[in-house]
Amino acid sequence: MACLHNAHYFILRGDRVVVVEARKESGSLITVEYALQQGKDVMAVPGRIDDKLSEGCNQLIREGAELITGAKDILDNLSIDGKIHYCKNFVKKKFMLEKELESVYSYVDLFPKSIQTISDESGKKPEELIGLLIQLQMLDLIDEPAKNYYSKK
Repeated sequence: MACLHNAHYFILRGDRVVVVEARKESGSLITVEYALQQGKDVMAVPGRIDDKLSEGCNQLIREGAELITGAKDILDNLSIDGKIHYCKNFVKKKFMLEKELESVYSYVDLFPKSIQTISDESGKKPEELIGLLIQLQMLDLIDEPAKNYYSKK
């Protein structure tokens, strides 16, 4: 699985773009334009309707991008049955995670916590956490045992 990663989108297998956060006019949406011109699939994580950082993702979904609500949606789209193939650029070790991912990871426990609890403890908005939690799931560091509840593996 080829992978390009930044804070707002990542590319899976070179033929799918997943947008986790985008303003109405953003670099992530420029990437989507190029991806569509090349025939790639676009997937997007929805956000709150009053959040400027979600306007782009919500618009993409209205225009036909596949809705992503968790890592399982991505795995299903890739036809991966429970096996996660890691991108070379993603490092599994906690101490080598990007600062923002490590920060969110530190608020997840072995006992499942709701996204709201993680939000309250970390000071991050739930819509900011969604993309980060998906990335941690893709790294096989956390699980979502119940909808919007997360725990360390």
